[in-house]
Amino acid sequence: MDLGSREVHRPIDTQLAEFSDFLPFLSAAGKNPYIVVELDFEHFIDFKGTNLTDSMKVDIEGKPVRWSKVVSVRLLKEDPGHVWAKYSYEDESYKCVRVIPRALRGRATPSLKLPDVADLVLYEGRLPISSAKKGDLLKLCKENTIPSVYHNFYKELPCSTRVGDRLPEPDVLESSEDSD
Repeated sequence: MDLGSREVHRPIDTQLAEFSDFLPFLSAAGKNPYIVVELDFEHFIDFKGTNLTDSMKVDIEGKPVRWSKVVSVRLLKEDPGHVWAKYSYEDESYKCVRVIPRALRGRATPSLKLPDVADLVLYEGRLPISSAKKGDLLKLCKENTIPSVYHNFYKELPCSTRVGDRLPEPDVLESSEDSD
């Protein structure tokens, strides 16, 4: 692998402790390096309360947009009236979807204003987990079941007594003896 002038080599026996340790490898991999963008809670937008989704059912070619199949979305600051989406990472180009609906006779609707993205942020902060779950995770930290490099992450997780525990659905193969 040609890594150019970057020094990202590690001895084989060195353990990569955190996800952030992988970022230099990902961003320098191969001839076409990956662009790594770390997302946090403020990057998630909620469009449900807007009228923007009405016009986003078909792309500009008139083909239906299958949002559940979209793997990548691009929003361009210089083109706020469109969303660019693609269904596969292998696709070379994005499909263009109009965000601002057109009025009759092809004129843009003058009364429609794009909402400020700051008003559409889905989460105000990191989502809390249940207090019981955090207690269990901290117990695993104390027992060193979770490596010590992750302990601060788990200690800083927000928790709440109002958040209920949600256990996964039992596996079909699990016997009734396991559910006692």
